[in-house]
Amino acid sequence: MFDRVQAERDHELDFVVQSAVEGAPEAVERVLQTVRPLVMRYCRARIGQHDGTFVAADDLAQDICLAVLVDLPSASGRYQDLLRLVYGIAARQVGSAKATMAPCSRIRMPAWNRLPGTRRCPSEHASDGSQVWRMLAVLSASEREVVVLRVIVGLTVTDTCEVLGQNPGWVRFKQAHALATLRRLLAAWYRC
Repeated sequence: MFDRVQAERDHELDFVVQSAVEGAPEAVERVLQTVRPLVMRYCRARIGQHDGTFVAADDLAQDICLAVLVDLPSASGRYQDLLRLVYGIAARQVGSAKATMAPCSRIRMPAWNRLPGTRRCPSEHASDGSQVWRMLAVLSASEREVVVLRVIVGLTVTDTCEVLGQNPGWVRFKQAHALATLRRLLAAWYRC
């Protein structure tokens, strides 16, 4: 049943993307409505808060959405290919933005064993998302990307596979391994 619903959704989105590629204004608007929340979550997850706001991440998300609209005519007309295009643009622009951020505004990611040993909830240590990135810093780059796309952005396994160019088994393995690692680290941290 789930596969059928997923296939229907993908078929509908393929039609919308194809119409947007051909220049239909309503379809372009729908594509933007579909992509913008994904891009916002991705940027907020990767950039985090600065000075207590997500302004920098939201501004970057807006730039990414504009870049997607500019590149939309070159898309193949399939939703999965659009996701790959969006992710490629987002990954490049976020990486570039993080590299050019002032050193004092970067989120510092110390080694896990240097985090304060306390029994408080991790969210009590940092409300700006830096704690999450400290935790994610212990993962490999591929595991971190899978966790961001699956857990934070909210993509399905199928969409994550398409974006990363991997198979479902690989995505599930990376996600399971990453989450098991994070569980072990949290358990060790709370025992401190």
